[in-house]
Amino acid sequence: MALWSMAEGVFMLWARERSAGSENSRGYAAVGLILALIVLIVLQAFRAQATQGSFILLLAILSIRGMSRGSWEQGRHILAVILSPLAHSLAALLSFLLVIGSVSWQSALISIAIGVFTAAIEESWYAAKISRELPTWVVPAYRACLLIPPFLIGSLSLFQQLPKSYISAFLVAFLASRFIRGISSIADLQSCRFSTVAGIYILFIGILLAARTYS
Repeated sequence: MALWSMAEGVFMLWARERSAGSENSRGYAAVGLILALIVLIVLQAFRAQATQGSFILLLAILSIRGMSRGSWEQGRHILAVILSPLAHSLAALLSFLLVIGSVSWQSALISIAIGVFTAAIEESWYAAKISRELPTWVVPAYRACLLIPPFLIGSLSLFQQLPKSYISAFLVAFLASRFIRGISSIADLQSCRFSTVAGIYILFIGILLAARTYS
């Protein structure tokens, strides 16, 4: 996923520089070709080790991820807002599938929680580019992407579907609720601080890792 994202980024930079007539486009093209070859090698290695279902899921994730990232760059923000949570949720689900070998409904919910939270980070990164003409549901959806994941994990712990240590995720829900109080419009979303959202996300992931370690 990381290599694929790097290759995507380089090719987007190449396309941008080429359209601008910059001499830097040749350098980006060379780096992009090298990354593309590495990606092909890694995909072939993954295909040799993984099941057919896992490989098909990976290809679907990369396809959706490419469409969401391209949508951000091309100004199709509504499509990006829809596709980004889907791509990240499927990526988390694939991780569970590779590590555990199977997927339960609990791991599916955790994958969705991680995916939508990651999508909120991505939306924060592109916040300055977001058009003010987006529909009003985008802001509530963004707020939900920050609040629901830690609340979901904590609730699973309360209902004994996860170890008790995961109840600490409610701390993240508290911090996220305080942050999203100041986001009530597209203008607020455009000016939201990426560093703050990233800090909340890092805390969320850290709590999940700590809870997994000490459960």
